[in-house]
Amino acid sequence: MKRNLILACMASLLFVGCEKEVPITSLEIQTSSNEIFYDSKVPVLKLVMVPDNATDTEISWTSSDPSYIEVDAAGVLKIVKFEYDKEIVITAQNPSTGIQAVVALKMLLKKANIEDYGIVEIKGYKFSDPYNHSKQLEIKFDILDRNLGATKIYDPKASDEANKAAIGDYYQFGNSIPVATVEGVNSCFNKEHQGQVDDWTLPEKTPCPLGWRMATKAELSLLASAMEVADPYYGDQSAAEIAAAEKFEALLGLPKAGQWVIKGKTVEERNGNQPELYLPAAKYFWGNELAAGDKELSDRGFRMAASFEYNSFPLGTFMAEVNTARPIRCVRD
Repeated sequence: MKRNLILACMASLLFVGCEKEVPITSLEIQTSSNEIFYDSKVPVLKLVMVPDNATDTEISWTSSDPSYIEVDAAGVLKIVKFEYDKEIVITAQNPSTGIQAVVALKMLLKKANIEDYGIVEIKGYKFSDPYNHSKQLEIKFDILDRNLGATKIYDPKASDEANKAAIGDYYQFGNSIPVATVEGVNSCFNKEHQGQVDDWTLPEKTPCPLGWRMATKAELSLLASAMEVADPYYGDQSAAEIAAAEKFEALLGLPKAGQWVIKGKTVEERNGNQPELYLPAAKYFWGNELAAGDKELSDRGFRMAASFEYNSFPLGTFMAEVNTARPIRCVRD
């Protein structure tokens, strides 16, 4: 019995020693998505080996630019920083054979999903011009029911803390990647931004949902005028007109969003400061127009762009420094 057991063990050892190495003949990287959006999950990679019984399964993973996307020894991706239209190639290689597989990943801007928003139908709303009471004005567009990135509609009866979810994302003018939320700024915030990334006069270049666009300077002024009717200081409005204007303002549901600003007159001063959230009663959002020329610069040397501004009383449409970060509220004809 003991002799038979020894012979069986020797046979087993002989069999193992004669087992052949099975090399990898091909590799393929499968991915849950070739596109990476700034506001979505990182794609998951799966490596397929042929044959599936290969004995040498050592794999080394590399990224063409780990300063943007890192990949670890298990093929798990990590986004280090985001840049619109940036392409990164991930490679998996078997060191023994040199056989490799690659997959190209592209960083893209995700359009806002219209299903996440509602529509405030204000097209056709008519009111008296607060500066010329005999003149009738009319809104000729509809507007989203919240700022881009907001997860709830503004509730005028709720506290400022409860309404934080109605503020949404903050953008520097012409940059369609959000640079901040109400909680803070991210690595995309550019202290010396001059509004020259995306042309917001073209709807497809904005972060608005398909079929929607940024408001023009004239449209921002029209909204401001409709709200100014609620203040008798601007004319001889009737009680009914004032009530209608107050109802219109409530319908828009503009949250106290404020803006992110970077203090400092000079580049050196700004480099030494961190952006701060200016959050009074101010209700801001961007329009789509830069100032006509570079002669129209702020006293700090920044280009200026159209912005809706509403504080304790309607202020109308202002040209704001493009390196400040403000919300976006999209419209459609």
